[in-house]
Amino acid sequence: MEYGLWNSDLDEFYKGEIDVNQVETIQTALKVTLPESYIKLMHKRNGFYLTKKYYPVSTPNSWANNSVHVDSLYGLGENPGILDNPYLRTEWG
Repeated sequence: MEYGLWNSDLDEFYKGEIDVNQVETIQTALKVTLPESYIKLMHKRNGFYLTKKYYPVSTPNSWANNSVHVDSLYGLGENPGILDNPYLRTEWG
């Protein structure tokens, strides 16, 4: 299934294939249960730059009245990935 979320070229956000043990290890390290939709997406492509960068919102924010900017999704891993983000580690415990 093609989602159209990423380009076919691999980039620095791609963390390689994932397995159940890796997901469990990361959830334990972060002390969270990751959403099943995120895990399923990471099985398709574990980290990537998004092809679309702006997403509509109904509530204005500090940088736009009608959108938010998101350029990538962290994969399950490090450098870059969800394990090396100090903000997420602080927020999630």
